[in-house]
Amino acid sequence: MASITRYHAKYYAALLSGQSANGDLDSLSQSLLSSTVDINPHQIDAL
Repeated sequence: MASITRYHAKYYAALLSGQSANGDLDSLSQSLLSSTVDINPHQIDAL
């Protein structure tokens, strides 16, 4: 996984802060609640 630069960290923080200030936090929360994770067989074997 690639690391992000300090510039991008500030950009993402501002973006997320702006979303919560606009009331879009509920839609973000709903998206996270309805998300799923697809597990590959090799990931199960690693456990």
